[in-house]
Amino acid sequence: MESRVVQDADRVVLNTDALHDEFRSRYASVPAHRFVCIPNGYDPVEFGGVPNSGRRGPPFRLTHTGTLYRRRNPLSLLQAIRRVLDSGA
Repeated sequence: MESRVVQDADRVVLNTDALHDEFRSRYASVPAHRFVCIPNGYDPVEFGGVPNSGRRGPPFRLTHTGTLYRRRNPLSLLQAIRRVLDSGA
């Protein structure tokens, strides 16, 4: 199914350089310009004026119901959450 979608797509948007390179390699017959990398993230400058309400509510819950496959690892996300909690934000 993936191959069919990639072959028929006008653009294939991937969220990491590594995945972009992997798809370019796997689908070498597809023109390179069809693969585009748009990384996940945000620009902190755009959120600079958002105040911290200091409000305390119910516990923060993060649920992932998918699978971690290939070389995926949640460590970076968990470390980021720890930094936010430690900062009191």
